[in-house]
Amino acid sequence: MYDRSAANSGRHVAGGHDGLSADSSKFDFAVLQGSRSDIDINEMQKFFEIILLPYMSKADTDPVFLDVEYLLPPVFLLLAVEAVHNAKFGARNSRPHGSLQGGLTVVDVGAYAGHFGFASLSLWDAIMETGPRWPSVGLPSHVAPRRAPIYVSPPHVVAVEPAHDLCAALQEPTWNTTRTLREGSFRIGPRPTGSLSAVCSAALDVSGASVLYCPGRETASLGFNAQQDLLTGFQEPCNRSQEARIITLVELAAEHQIQDITLLKVDAEGSDPLVFYGASELFAARRIRFVLFEVGYQWRERAEAIGRHRTSRYETAIETQLGRVLEFLWSRSEHTCFLIGPEVLVPLLPPWSIGPYAQHEQSFNVFCAQRHDPVLPGIIRLYTVTPRATQFALAAVPPASVLEPRCWACYDLEMADVKLRRLKLEADEYFTVVHRRLLRKGWFLPHFLFVHARSLQTSGDVDAALRVYDTMQGAWPGDFEARREAHRLSSGQTKLLLRNGNCAVKNLKWLSLMNRTTVSDLIVSSVHLARIHMRPGSGVAFGASHSCAAERWHRVAANLGDPGAALMAGLSAQLGLCSATMTAEGAWEALIWYLMAIRHADSNANGMEPADDKYIAQYANVMIDLLERVHGTDLRST
Repeated sequence: MYDRSAANSGRHVAGGHDGLSADSSKFDFAVLQGSRSDIDINEMQKFFEIILLPYMSKADTDPVFLDVEYLLPPVFLLLAVEAVHNAKFGARNSRPHGSLQGGLTVVDVGAYAGHFGFASLSLWDAIMETGPRWPSVGLPSHVAPRRAPIYVSPPHVVAVEPAHDLCAALQEPTWNTTRTLREGSFRIGPRPTGSLSAVCSAALDVSGASVLYCPGRETASLGFNAQQDLLTGFQEPCNRSQEARIITLVELAAEHQIQDITLLKVDAEGSDPLVFYGASELFAARRIRFVLFEVGYQWRERAEAIGRHRTSRYETAIETQLGRVLEFLWSRSEHTCFLIGPEVLVPLLPPWSIGPYAQHEQSFNVFCAQRHDPVLPGIIRLYTVTPRATQFALAAVPPASVLEPRCWACYDLEMADVKLRRLKLEADEYFTVVHRRLLRKGWFLPHFLFVHARSLQTSGDVDAALRVYDTMQGAWPGDFEARREAHRLSSGQTKLLLRNGNCAVKNLKWLSLMNRTTVSDLIVSSVHLARIHMRPGSGVAFGASHSCAAERWHRVAANLGDPGAALMAGLSAQLGLCSATMTAEGAWEALIWYLMAIRHADSNANGMEPADDKYIAQYANVMIDLLERVHGTDLRST
């Protein structure tokens, strides 16, 4: 929730039910109900595409969408649980396949200033220190929270960074200092129990030596000056270059005696596929457990620049490059991958589609794990907030088939909406404790500050959240988002939206008498109110009421003539985002909204760009086709 007005709006619109109230047990049943047919992959796929569309098209932005650090707490919590369990109960030969057997090893390729490595070390310490408060969703059924200290090998981070000055800063023995970059400053706390080793090299598919142009910049590139070749229009000229050693990850593991890599993070400014190809032997031997990497326009631009320096044709399409990487990871070690969206993990491995995401210019991060990894389902449940997104993402892991994903969680009473929200609330409260501990120990990393401010915002303590946002001025990379959230809180924007939205509700019957400008203003207010209730960071405590509030405001905007709102109202009815169940009746109601979306798009009465209306009409038609396939009926004529 973005201010007290939004919070009150959510509770009021939903009639006071918040999904965790005393009488919520009446919703404690499986999601699929009555005569509703099974959910197939196409229906799940379109759900993910539609909820991500505002972010992929850059109509809306959210820091969760770009920062892999939001996924780290769930990953490290489950690794800590596993490590403690193995240390206390498990002999080596009785541990599950893929489980943590020794110390945690993180390899950070493209470490830059070390944000990721520092976050990994400090999070591990904080999680191990808060063992008695571990949430139940992170614990196996036979494991109780940790009450007494158990020794577990401390983590080790290997930071790979070719830029000389950045690597030298990572090698600096004095930790408790303020680190200054040209984008801003951040502070790191006392050295934790683990260690960080800096390797002043670049990782690619073939070892050797090269020239690093524009070191430390977004246009940093090996072997050619990307800033000149790409003509990207950067105002700041870059004339610097330096020699760089190139190694493969296989060589890195041998030189530093790394037996297994628990987490491999790659941010190689478009050269990420080459990093993976240089680790082929490690993947084949299943020595790399989890993988995080960034996908974006740099992939295409680097490929275009490389192509100009090669005589053979070089593939530049992001979709093709990403498809090859996913196939490579699956064929070598059965890694299945997910797009890290705003509080949602979206399956990418075929038969799931990558096209709708890779065709946009919006960058995104990808998380991969071996499909049968014992902690993967827990990571999905701890990171994902919306129950339907959780249930659909779990369709990409066992017991579902690889080639025929099935929403098995939709039939599981333990995966009912209320139970998922209750467990997620417990986890969020625990991670709030972790971040507070990190700040008390002096770890003022931008991501930690931003997450802490968002948790204060979610709890309703707006004044405290504003104070934290104020401390982040110049703290790259969270500075822009902090200023945006502070403006949203202090400007009273939500109150103005509520006034316009309530005006829309009261005057729907006079719609035919309103001029186009007035209708457009009411549509904008209603759609923005729906987005406020759906936006990441609003917390799970009022998740059910927020879903119902969003549905109501989408219906208001749809009745005013907005095709996108009609599409979202149909999606909510079809998948039971408010009702907590998917029924045949909901599917029929969704049909009405989808037909309305098509009608509004054809009339262009909302003033949107024709291309946007066409896109929405296409999605509405696809959803109707899916409903007809599921029910075996010509719904349009009916």
